[in-house]
Amino acid sequence: MTMRMRPVQVFLAILTAGRGDYKIEDMKRNGVLSMPEVPTRSSAGNDWRKEFRAFLRLRRSLLRTHRNRYVAVYKGNVVDSDKDQVALGLRAYAKFGYVPIYVGYVSADPPKLVRVPSPRCRLERST
Repeated sequence: MTMRMRPVQVFLAILTAGRGDYKIEDMKRNGVLSMPEVPTRSSAGNDWRKEFRAFLRLRRSLLRTHRNRYVAVYKGNVVDSDKDQVALGLRAYAKFGYVPIYVGYVSADPPKLVRVPSPRCRLERST
């Protein structure tokens, strides 16, 4: 048996849930479920950094086997390589899903730094 709640009741149930006045069991019984756990952005960023560090760790051996190619690193291992960065990225995401994967270019030369200026906006004051 499901109990229909008015929007005001749902709003009050959600509001009071954080205060402890309204127990989770009551919310479930009334058809209001708690918010699902959502992974934070920082965990995805940390996973990406792990893949980047793995790329740096593997770089010396990659210079012998994958010089002048892009490699995809997932879970600390090279999973694919290609001369085309976009094709490699699309293939890696198709195979493993939308997860943190590092795609980097293997070269003996350090990457060229590029400065991209930020647009500046002037605030105009009304007189």
